[in-house]
Amino acid sequence: MPKFYVYITDRLHEDQNFGLSHERVFTEIYDAESKADVKELVLKDFDYMPKVREKMTSKVPAGERFITSIHELNDYWYDIWLTPHKCRECLNAYTKIEKAKFRMGGSPEFCSSECQKQYNIRFEATTVDSYNTATVYMIIHKPSGKKYIGVTTRWLMQRWWEHIKAQSGSPFHQLIQASSITDFTFEVLEVFKPSEHDPYEREAIYIKQYDAVELGLNSVGGHNKEVAN
Repeated sequence: MPKFYVYITDRLHEDQNFGLSHERVFTEIYDAESKADVKELVLKDFDYMPKVREKMTSKVPAGERFITSIHELNDYWYDIWLTPHKCRECLNAYTKIEKAKFRMGGSPEFCSSECQKQYNIRFEATTVDSYNTATVYMIIHKPSGKKYIGVTTRWLMQRWWEHIKAQSGSPFHQLIQASSITDFTFEVLEVFKPSEHDPYEREAIYIKQYDAVELGLNSVGGHNKEVAN
């Protein structure tokens, strides 16, 4: 069955900076036999639109604000919209249609603008390939035995200092602020070249190995979002 890519534009969207502007408000891919069938599906999902209009004409009432674009997917666009990708920050899988449908934003390497923001904060918008070495490290809270796994491409003492000063509100940073520095140990687990191994994947391997999410201080299973620089 053919697949159709559909998006709806609000031609009367009010922008606080630019006044009225066109904004995409709905995106979906449908399986349907024809464009007419697609229109029926669109009206069910976008039920406050009176009818599907594919272009504006002088006959369209002024109060009708939505314009619908419908395109049958060929192989090229099928791959563009439906091929799975892995987010560079959280490592979760996503497709471009999911990003468009939920308006997640962010560049193509990330599942959302939030993941891109966290990546840029942590690595200061610099790719790890520009550094000679990467280090996976483990911080242990001695009184509880809980472990935190991280990765950095910078000087380790600088990374430790950043953890001490961080105000992210994460359980890990709250524990640091409530404890003495002598309550922690800092260990190096692996040193390698970023050009030979993906730092995020190596970090995720050690997080899983030490069960640092369930039993430790990591909040996610790879490239921890709670770390602030």
